Amino acid sequence: MAAGEEAAEGYECSFVETPPEGIDTECPICLLVLRQPSQIECCGRVFCTGCLQRALGDSDDRCPMCNARAPRVFTDQNFRRILAGFRVYCVHRSCGEGERGCQWTGELGQLGSHLNPNQNQEGCLFVNVTCSLCVKR
Repeated sequence: MAAGEEAAEGYECSFVETPPEGIDTECPICLLVLRQPSQIECCGRVFCTGCLQRALGDSDDRCPMCNARAPRVFTDQNFRRILAGFRVYCVHRSCGEGERGCQWTGELGQLGSHLNPNQNQEGCLFVNVTCSLCVKR
């Protein structure tokens, strides 16, 4: 994880094209698109780094999938590179009728910069808000 980057659950985005069969893009804990994926050695599963850190802390350092004790966790840089290259829609894109919400598409590796731009970048102009009259966002 980069300095200053917060451990978080996955991205709630969708892919422009379906990833190839055999490439698992979903975290088995949060069920979202993997964010900062880390692999666990005991069973070979890949998780969001933040989800895995929380799961290991909540389970007396046991694998959330196979229950192995004190599993070794590592970064698979090749998988991160492959995943970062898949094209996605912005998380603020509407699924309803018509073209609503943010129309940005780009590589998953660029999504974080799109959602949280620095002062020299143009970023997403849309945000999710919670309505005080209902539970919809």
